[in-house]
Parts: sequence; C-alpha cells; structure tokens
Amino acid sequence: MTTHKFGVVEGDITTSGCIICNNVGTYTNGYPQVHLGQLTMNAHRYVYQLLHGKIPPRLDVMHSCDNRECVNPAHLCLGTRKQNMADAVAKGRVPRGQLSGMSKVTEASVREIRELASNRVPQRRIALRYDISQAAVWKILNGLTWRWLQ
Repeated sequence: MTTHKFGVVEGDITTSGCIICNNVGTYTNGYPQVHLGQLTMNAHRYVYQLLHGKIPPRLDVMHSCDNRECVNPAHLCLGTRKQNMADAVAKGRVPRGQLSGMSKVTEASVREIRELASNRVPQRRIALRYDISQAAVWKILNGLTWRWLQ
C-alpha cells in the first residue's frame, strides 16, 4: 500500500483514491485531528492549508469524496458553509424530517396538517391535536420547515 506524507500527516491510499490518515487522532465527530504545538485542527484543513495557504475566513474545506477521514488534496476544495451543507443534503448525508431526531411530527402528520389547514381548520386546533406550537404549524404551512415534503 502506498503511503503519502503531508507535513505531519500521513495516510494510505484506498481503491477510491482517498488518502486515509493513519498517524493522527480523531475527533468524536470522526474527523482526524492534527496537533501542532498548542493548536489542534482538522487534518483535511491542515493539508489544504499546507498546499494552498491560509484558508479565508468563513470558508469550509469540502470533501468531494464524502469521506471525512480523507486528506487527498484532489478531493478537497473550498466552499461556503451554505455550499457545504447543500452538498451534504444533496448527497443524503443530513438526516431531515422525522429522521433528524429533533422532530415532533412525522411525514404523515405533516401531510395531515396541510390537509386540515386546506379544509380551514384553525392552526391553534391543529397545534393542539399534534401537541406542537401554533408557530410550528405556521412554519409547516408556510414552507419554513418540511418544505422538501410535497
């Protein structure tokens, strides 16, 4: 197996072309971390910065391969947080709706809420029925939440 070195980071290349760190620790979120004296940073950000210079403020280093352990420079690019999150959503890496663990309603109940509202049932009554706030009902009906569900 071929090993690549980028400063203090080294990794082995996979069949998909990812270079997986094999000499650094990992954050609880799965991103490899590099310790540089008093500074600790994500290994992929370190490698990007090593090769391209300082990362401008408010930009993420994105993985085209979707492998958070990868430090292959060919798989790394800059993007805004909005672009990074849109990429994650488009690739199905962000749980949404009832899968998020934060939702008090299901896809079925969102459809029911919309149906009730179309039949002129008051939002307050809908909220009581589903044990959610009237504001939550309003957000569902006005596309601020669950807008992807049609």
